[in-house]
Amino acid sequence: MAGEAKGLSRDCFFSMPCVGAQLEHFIFDPKVRAGLPEVIHRQMLMIFDRMFGVALERSDKVQTRFNDDDLVAAVSLSQGDIKILLRVGFPRMLMTRLLEEVYGPVLSRHETTFEDAICEVANVLCNGVKKYLNESGFSFLMNIPKVDHHYTSRYEAGSDDHIELDFTYKRENFTVDLILFYKKDVLKDEAYI
Repeated sequence: MAGEAKGLSRDCFFSMPCVGAQLEHFIFDPKVRAGLPEVIHRQMLMIFDRMFGVALERSDKVQTRFNDDDLVAAVSLSQGDIKILLRVGFPRMLMTRLLEEVYGPVLSRHETTFEDAICEVANVLCNGVKKYLNESGFSFLMNIPKVDHHYTSRYEAGSDDHIELDFTYKRENFTVDLILFYKKDVLKDEAYI
C-alpha cells in the first residue's frame, strides 16, 4: 500500500498510538515529525547560500505581524486525506536587498522578480520536505508554488499540526510555516504533480 513505511499502515504511521483506522488527532510519527524542522533549516541554509550567496541564522524571535507589503508564497503537498501547506513569508525590504545583489537595482524592483524569487524559494524548500517525507515511506505529490496575496495570519483554523520556523538575515526576520491537515476539506482545488 502506498504510504506504508517499515511495515506500518498509513494510519499507524501518522497516529501515535494507533487505534485501528479511526484517528482522533493527526500527527506525524514522532521521529518523522522531529526531523522536519532540521530538514527545513538545512534547505533554507542551502537555498540562501546558492541563490543569494548569504548565510542565514535561525531566529528566536517569532514573527507574528506582517505588513501588506510582505511577500508570501505557498505550496502544498497531498497524499490521500493528508494535506500539507508550506508557506514562506519575507519582508519586501529584505528581498529587495537580496535581489539587488543578484539582478541589479532596476530588474530587482519588478514585481515579477519578487514573485519569481519567493516562489522559487518555496519550490526548492518544498521539494526538500517532499523528498524527506517520501523517503520516510510516503507518496506525497506537490503543486506549483504561488504568491499568497490574501495572507493574513501564520495560523490556519482547523489545522492538525503546525511547525513554525523563523530565520534572520541582517536583523530582518522571515518565516517558514508547515501546516498539516488530515481529513479536512482544504486545498481541494490544487493540481498536484
